[in-house]
Amino acid sequence: MATMASVNGAVAMQAYQGNLMGKDADLQTMVEQLRKTFSAVGRNDLSDLEAMLVSQATALQTIFTSLARRASLQVQLRHYETFLGLALKAQSQSRATISALVDLRYPRQWLS
Repeated sequence: MATMASVNGAVAMQAYQGNLMGKDADLQTMVEQLRKTFSAVGRNDLSDLEAMLVSQATALQTIFTSLARRASLQVQLRHYETFLGLALKAQSQSRATISALVDLRYPRQWLS
């Protein structure tokens, strides 16, 4: 079981999801859902992954906006730089996530 991707993914999810769904999220349910996602990907159904990327890009955009707004309210340069730096990192990650979504949806054709 230690080498099964579904188990490893579910264990990692369980470690971090406590603040989202409480400490009692069912590990077996997460394993089963991951296996369904793996199966869908195997059938070239990438809709779950596309939804995940859209969700992540949107969350990162929200983080960027929040941090940029907080930066604009700072009066100390050190705090301003910290908030703005974190905002720009979130913006960069959002852009990278959107780029990954585009690559997933429209794979590049390599010339041989």
